[in-house]
Amino acid sequence: MRILIVEDDRAARSGLEKWLIKQGHSVCWAETGERAIEQLKFGEIDLVVLDLNLGEGSMSGWDVARYKYGDAKLRKIPIVVVTGLSTEDVHAGAKVNVFEGQSLILPKPVDLRMLAAYLKSLIPL
Repeated sequence: MRILIVEDDRAARSGLEKWLIKQGHSVCWAETGERAIEQLKFGEIDLVVLDLNLGEGSMSGWDVARYKYGDAKLRKIPIVVVTGLSTEDVHAGAKVNVFEGQSLILPKPVDLRMLAAYLKSLIPL
């Protein structure tokens, strides 16, 4: 599976990237919303691991999710939201369901067992 990690925190991104590679996945990353959209447009992405708060001066993870949701070709790509926000805050902030029932919301630090189970559920039998 080719996974796009959208995370501005270098340590968090690096740890997740190493773990995903050990699990046999191909990984690319973006530390800004703008770069994430470029990756989505031009890469073959199967899953997005998305932080919602991407630092000052960058498009947010919300913006990336809205962009993906608005593109019929990209809409089907699942999202794993990794955030310090509560699940209620994530749903309230979405306004419309830009995650369209194909997402998992994980608090930081990421529970790798939950992420592994979710990834396994996405792989066809």
